[in-house]
Amino acid sequence: MRSSVFNLVQIVFLFICISSMFSYIVYSYKKYTKHVYIDICTAINTKAVKYIEKLHIEDYISFEKYDIWRFCVHF
Repeated sequence: MRSSVFNLVQIVFLFICISSMFSYIVYSYKKYTKHVYIDICTAINTKAVKYIEKLHIEDYISFEKYDIWRFCVHF
C-alpha cells in the first residue's frame, strides 16, 4: 500500500513537471511570435512614413486623383 502511494506521488510530480515545461514552451512561442509581428508592423509603417516624407506635391496630387494609394505600389 505504501509503495503504491509513493508511486502515485511520483507520477503526479512527473505530470506537473512535464505540464510546466509544456506551458513554458507555449508561452515562449506566443511571446516570440508577438514580438516578430510587432517588428514586422513597425518596419512596414516606417517605410510608409519615409515614402510619404519624400513625396513631392505633384506626385501626391496625381496619387490622390487616380486613387493609387490603395495599391501601395512604391512601398
